[in-house]
Order: sequence, then C-alpha cells, then structure tokens
Amino acid sequence: MKKIILSILIAIILLPSNSIAQCEDRNQVFKCAQFFGDSIIFLNDFEVNNPKRKVKEDSNGKEWDIYLLKNTEYRFAMCCKSLSKISMKLYCDSISEDNPLVSTYVNGKNQRYFDFICMKSALYKVSIRFKKENVLNKELDAMGIVGFIRKIE
Repeated sequence: MKKIILSILIAIILLPSNSIAQCEDRNQVFKCAQFFGDSIIFLNDFEVNNPKRKVKEDSNGKEWDIYLLKNTEYRFAMCCKSLSKISMKLYCDSISEDNPLVSTYVNGKNQRYFDFICMKSALYKVSIRFKKENVLNKELDAMGIVGFIRKIE
C-alpha cells in the first residue's frame, strides 16, 4: 500500500498538467516506456520537435524543470532514431549544463539511458540537445522519459 501511495504522490508531483498534450502520438511514448520493463513506473516524457531550422537559428534542443525526491532512484531514457545525434543531461541550478550530474553521453558514446539516485529533494533540469552539426536545415525530433525505479531506505 505504501508503494502505491508513493507512486501516486510522485506522479502528481512530477507530471505537469499538460503532459498528456505534449506528444501528438502517444504511441511513441508507450513504445519508449516499454524499454523500462515491468518494474519501473513511467512518470513523465520530454519531447523535442524541431522543424527544419534556418541557418541563423541556433536552437539545438530543449530543457525542462523536474522535481526529484530524496532517496529515490530514477531512470532517464532516450527514444530517437539516432542516439549519436543527441544527448540527455540532468543538472541543477548550481551546476552548469556543461558539467551535468549525469548524462547519456559517457566515454565518447551515447547510451540509451542513465539511472540517477537523488540524494537531495530539489528542482532539477533535464535537457535534450542535438549536436550542433546536426541541427541546421534538418528535421529532428527526440523523446526522453523518466521512470521511478525504487525508494531507497
């Protein structure tokens, strides 16, 4: 019973009120969440849709705020056609996005996911960024998702 209440509480805290409207094709979210398996609870998705960019525009992704709870383990996963073109990072206000707490980019390669054990309840930032050479004049889209793994006691 405790786990169910905790899961509901986390979902209420983490899910913005417009999260259902974020993704036009909810099947993409469900397909991405299948990567988690049965033991991880889906909490939220982060979607980036970049229409073809003009040369002068430098937008290379998006960032979101997310509140994470102390002593809780989360999984952040990427869903896209080409992992080599994007990265997902987790950081906070006191840490630069250039030096994140954790990232999908590890040892020169992009990983599909990363796990994060939150040691301090706080507002964190999640970013999904496209490599600069892949941004101009291309249609790019990516989706990240976050899931609850377990409460650490």
